Amino acid sequence: RSGIDVHCPSRRAMGTNVSVCSGSRKGYDVSFAPYPSDGALAVSGLRSEKLKCAADGRKVVVLVACGSFSPPTSFHLRLMEDARDALIEQGYHVAGGFLSPVHHKYGKKSLVPMCHRVNMVGLALQDSDWLQVDPWECAQADYTVTAQVLLGRFQEAIQAFLPGARAMLTCGGDLLESFTAFDKNGNPVWSPEDQEAILGKCGV
Repeated sequence: RSGIDVHCPSRRAMGTNVSVCSGSRKGYDVSFAPYPSDGALAVSGLRSEKLKCAADGRKVVVLVACGSFSPPTSFHLRLMEDARDALIEQGYHVAGGFLSPVHHKYGKKSLVPMCHRVNMVGLALQDSDWLQVDPWECAQADYTVTAQVLLGRFQEAIQAFLPGARAMLTCGGDLLESFTAFDKNGNPVWSPEDQEAILGKCGV
C-alpha cells in the first residue's frame, strides 16, 4: 500500500437524499489493482462505483484534479476535501471526484513512471468513499492539455452516468497564477481558449 491512506465518509452529506448511481456497487471499499508497467495502462470507461446521484434538485458536480502526483501527498487529498466542503456549503451536490495523473510527455523532470503514479494515487484512494484515480491521461499516446482532459474525457464520460452534471477542476493557487504567465519565448502558458474552457465551463 501507499504511505497515504484515507477513509473519509461524507460529513455534511449525511442524511441527504443521495444514492449510488445505477450500475455501481454499493459501499466504498473498492479494490484497486496496480498496473505492472506503463505499457499495461489502457484506455477504459470512467469508473462509476463511487459516484452518488442526488435526488433533491441540487446542481451536481464531479471534482477533477489534474497534476503530476509524483508523489501524491496529503495536501492533494486535503485540497479535494476542502473543495467539496466549500461547494456543499454553496448548495452543490458533489457526486464524486477523480485525480488524473499527467502523461510523462508533459516533460517535468521529477516525474516517476506513469504506472507508479497511477498506482500510488489508486492505492491511496481505495478506501475513500468518493475519490478515485483515472488513468486515462497516462494511457494516451501523448500529453493531453488540461482543457481537453476536462471536457473531452471527464465531461463527456460523466454525462453517461449523471446527465446534467458538470466536471469541475480543483487546483491550487499556483495553477491559477500560471494563467497569466508567459514562457521563455514570450508566449502565454495557457491559450485564451483553454482558459475559457477551464474557467467558464469547469469552474464555479
